[in-house]
Amino acid sequence: GAWLELRMSYAVPLALDPEVDVTGDGYFIVGHHIPAGEYDIESTMDPWGGYYFIYKDPADRHDYADSGDFNGTTHITVEDGQLLRLDRARIIWPK
Repeated sequence: GAWLELRMSYAVPLALDPEVDVTGDGYFIVGHHIPAGEYDIESTMDPWGGYYFIYKDPADRHDYADSGDFNGTTHITVEDGQLLRLDRARIIWPK
């Protein structure tokens, strides 16, 4: 039931299992793109910092479990089926 408008990009069905770059910012389905668990994330654009959203359901971007603006590093926990959105941030690998 969700609509998606794309500009200067394209969509690939998840069933085709596209490879996703998880080294920078983006949207990541927990349990598919990254494993569930605890992560340290760091902002990549000083002095503005970064932010994150952890959505309970990838199809509902209004219902989120956690979010935050931060500078430097912060710690998050994600569960299978959630959607992690990172902006101006990246996961510190490995944890």
